[in-house]
Amino acid sequence: MRTYLNLACWGALLGLAITTALPAMSANARRLADTVIPTTFESGHFYAVPELANGKKMRLLLDTGGGTLPTLWVNQAQADSLGLKADHTCEGDGRIYQVASPIFAVNQRLPELSAFCRGVIILPNENASSPSGQIVPMYFAGGVWTFDYSKRQVVLRRHGWHPPKDAHKTLLGLKRLPSGINGGWPRIIIRVDGEELNMLLDTGAASKPTAQALKEDSRSTTDGMGVGSYIDESTMARWRRKHPEWKVVDNGDALIPGFSRIIRVPHVEVVGWDVGPVWFIERPDSAFHTMMASLMDEPPEGSVGANVFEHFRMTIDYKKKAAWFECASECSASSVPAPQKIRLKGGVDHIAH
Repeated sequence: MRTYLNLACWGALLGLAITTALPAMSANARRLADTVIPTTFESGHFYAVPELANGKKMRLLLDTGGGTLPTLWVNQAQADSLGLKADHTCEGDGRIYQVASPIFAVNQRLPELSAFCRGVIILPNENASSPSGQIVPMYFAGGVWTFDYSKRQVVLRRHGWHPPKDAHKTLLGLKRLPSGINGGWPRIIIRVDGEELNMLLDTGAASKPTAQALKEDSRSTTDGMGVGSYIDESTMARWRRKHPEWKVVDNGDALIPGFSRIIRVPHVEVVGWDVGPVWFIERPDSAFHTMMASLMDEPPEGSVGANVFEHFRMTIDYKKKAAWFECASECSASSVPAPQKIRLKGGVDHIAH
C-alpha cells in the first residue's frame, strides 16, 4: 500500500474498486503457459519493465496492497516519455479514464486479465501517487501469482498449478464484490507474541528509513526508498506497554510526517513459518480501520510487506483465496501451524480443504 497516495484520490476512487464488475480470466488466458513478468528488483520491490515496440521500457510497481484503479496505470509524465497516447476511454462508477493501448516488443506483453478497461490508464500527474506507474490489486484478481524473492522473479501461473510439497498453505480473506468476483486486497493472518492479527498482504509497502533506522537495520534503499511493514498506532502502543524491551526508534521513517516511529518485533509467525526480527512502521489507525477496511473483508491492523516476504517464494491464488509460502532463507517452521480457518464477518469461519 502506497501510504503517501493522496487521500482525496483514495476517496474519489473508492467506489469504483467496490462496484466495478471485472470478468474472470478468459479460457484462453487459463490455457496459457506460465508467464514470467519482465521485472527489475529494486531494494525489495518488484517493478514490471516490459519493453515497447519502440524500444522504451515501462516501469510499473507490482503492488498487491495499494491503489483502487481497475487496471494498471502510468502517470502522464511516463506516458509522454514512452510515446503513449490515449486511444480510447473506459468508464466505471461515473468516472471516465483515458486509456492507451501499448504495442509491446515480442515476448514482452503484459497479460490481459480482463476485458474491462483494456490497456493502460493514463493518470494526470497531480492525481498519481509517487511512483510513475503501478500494477494495482485488481489487476492481480483472478490469477495465480508467484512472487519469488530468492530468484527475484514474478510469474503468472498456468491453469492447474500445484504447490510444492514443502510449501505452507494459508487461507486469505478477500472481499466479495457485487460483480461476484473476489476483490484484490488480500487479508492474511500473522501471529505476534501469540496474538493473531489481520494484516493486508502488501508487496508495495514502502519505507523511507532515516539514518537512525539504517544504523539499526542496514537494508538497501533506492533513491532513499525501501520496503517495510506497517502497524496501526493502537497496536504499536499495546506492544510498547507489554514489551518495553522491544527496540523503538522514534525518528525511524520519514515517509509520513507525524508517523515516524518504528518498532523491532523479535519474532513474527507467518503461514506456519517463524521469521524475525521484523521492523514495523507506525501508521494511523484510520489508514487501516477506515480506508483499507472499506476495501477488505475485515479491518486490518496493518500491512505485511517485503521485509517479511523476502524470506519466501509466495504464491497467491486469488480465485481460491489461498496462499502458499516456501521458505527460501532465514525462516524456520513455527510451533504453531498456519491458520486453516479465516475469520469472516458474522463470526463464521471458512475452513481449508
